[in-house]
Amino acid sequence: MSGTQFGRTVLVLVNTMLFSLALGLCVSTAFENGRRAAGVTVLALLVVCLGPWLVVAAIEASGKGGGQQQEAVLLAPSPALALAMAAIPGAPGFLTRLFWPSVATTFGLTVVCLAVSSLVVPRVWHDRPMTARRLRWRRWREGQVFGAGGLRRAFRERLLAVNPFFWLTSRDRLRPFYVWTLLAAAALVWLWGRLTFGRDWEDSGVLLMFSQSLYGLLKLWIAAAAVVRLAEDRRSAALELLLTTPLGVGEIQNGLRRSLSRQFLGPLLALVVLDVFFCWLAMHQFYSDQEMMFWTYAARVSLLGMDVLTLWALGPWVAVTVRHANQAAANLLIRVCVLPWLAFLVLVFLAALASEWRGRTGGSFEFTEHTALWTWFVLGLANDLFWLAYARVKMRQHFREAAAARFESKGGWWRALWRLR
Repeated sequence: MSGTQFGRTVLVLVNTMLFSLALGLCVSTAFENGRRAAGVTVLALLVVCLGPWLVVAAIEASGKGGGQQQEAVLLAPSPALALAMAAIPGAPGFLTRLFWPSVATTFGLTVVCLAVSSLVVPRVWHDRPMTARRLRWRRWREGQVFGAGGLRRAFRERLLAVNPFFWLTSRDRLRPFYVWTLLAAAALVWLWGRLTFGRDWEDSGVLLMFSQSLYGLLKLWIAAAAVVRLAEDRRSAALELLLTTPLGVGEIQNGLRRSLSRQFLGPLLALVVLDVFFCWLAMHQFYSDQEMMFWTYAARVSLLGMDVLTLWALGPWVAVTVRHANQAAANLLIRVCVLPWLAFLVLVFLAALASEWRGRTGGSFEFTEHTALWTWFVLGLANDLFWLAYARVKMRQHFREAAAARFESKGGWWRALWRLR
């Protein structure tokens, strides 16, 4: 890698980071809820980064494109193009010439977002009186979310009879509908790809990538749902009041588990059925290893179930030990979903080094696909079992203590060393 490649890559990454921060500021001016602002910001970033590529792919699939050079111009707003042109040598000349326009476009969007934020903030920072129109809209929305009149009362009584915390975390009646909407949107994307790309859309790699994307989105959603209620109550001290009631820790866990099951269990089962269908398609491709395909999907579905159980069990503990709800969700995902992948990548790297060393010394070492699959499965399963046991101990012995403790700044490692002195 040359110095020019390195410098351009750093430039693109810093430029994209500044754009993401400016976009977050701009989006946050339109929302009072921080989680909604963060979600819309992530969605907008995905649209800016991946949207141009999807547009170009659709144009090429339709056969109405004006040539590669004209289509490449549409990619300029995406920071991914600048990053690819910075890091990949030997790209076509017309693509290389788009590096600086892409960087300038991203920087221009950053300036626009900052300007919009500066203009809007003075007008939205203070509370405005509720107009009749806003009041009618708010009442209609609450009626849709929580129910109205007898319907709302019956729904509340039914959930309270099961578990009070179940009612507290399930008052939004439309939560399962939101998840089903995501799966319906994914189904439409699948149908569009099948109609546009034909049999190529049923390639085993495309099927795995599509399914894995849904896995990631649902795990992210489950992690956020598992921590957000307790984390916000912990921060506002409402959790301390809740723990003064006869409601025990076990009942809180059971109520949260029921709420998450109500929201996600049906979509998760639908996703498993979808994976069975994808596995059947992949196994009927003439060039595929049927045994390998079967075990790949079996391992993925098994780990999906274990990951979901671990997220549900560990979420309450993480929620009361991390300062912010967004940080709690990220912390939970890193423990359950990211750590096994990092360990797996380290083992793959070590296996590659061992293969290179054995090749130079005349030996033989092969890290096969089957070995990689079972290594990944064992690492994920061991990680889930560890965190399940950890959550069981912490929730039984230290949950009340952690929920009642105040967040204090512990300082850096240098302060710890100073105290040792």
